[in-house]
Amino acid sequence: EGEVVETNYPKFEFMFANPADITDEQITLAYDYAIESGFEQGKATAYRDALMQKRDEAAAVAQAAAEKAERITTATDALEAKAKEAGSTGIGYQIADLDGDEMPELLIAGNSASAMGAVCSVYAYDAFSHQVVELCSAAGGANHDPGIWYSTARHEVVFATMGTNTETFSFYSISKGVAVLEYDYTHSWGQQGEGTAPSESFFIGSDQITEQTFADMVNGLSRFTYLPSPTL
Repeated sequence: EGEVVETNYPKFEFMFANPADITDEQITLAYDYAIESGFEQGKATAYRDALMQKRDEAAAVAQAAAEKAERITTATDALEAKAKEAGSTGIGYQIADLDGDEMPELLIAGNSASAMGAVCSVYAYDAFSHQVVELCSAAGGANHDPGIWYSTARHEVVFATMGTNTETFSFYSISKGVAVLEYDYTHSWGQQGEGTAPSESFFIGSDQITEQTFADMVNGLSRFTYLPSPTL
């Protein structure tokens, strides 16, 4: 006591511990050391209680993050299995978080020559039922490989459908396992008679619009990501 003692021990390096990793045993030891070294008991108890609360909160956050990561992995595996079930030949697929809830969705773009035909679909994974569920789909039409336009920022998907003298672009909004048809843009045309120019009409839903409005919509799809149907 009162003397300077030279030691040959290496340096000690201190750092903050991750609160989620601190154990009850470590907290108890720290509390006991504090009391033994002369800490006032009320202050030591307050420090111990505050540390335990912080540890419990951090552990809950870490547990929630681990559970979310597990759900995402499970969903991704199930959706990839769905894509393989649809067939690797004649389809294109993409896994993306369409609705922004950090859980993935599956987009499948079929080819007219594939087993599923020229059908484009969006699927989600239901964590409660542990099932892959279809949110929305559209048949592209005979000899038509339409692909899908999608935007994770706008939470939308767009299907293109070809029919006899008509083409339709259907916009769906995606939110937490639900797809809602927002609007259809349709372009129709036909020959009125021999020697006359083809007639054309443009609609959003049942309301007629101008050709320019329809063209603006089609050009606006360039802001979306495009998943093409593969060419066989």
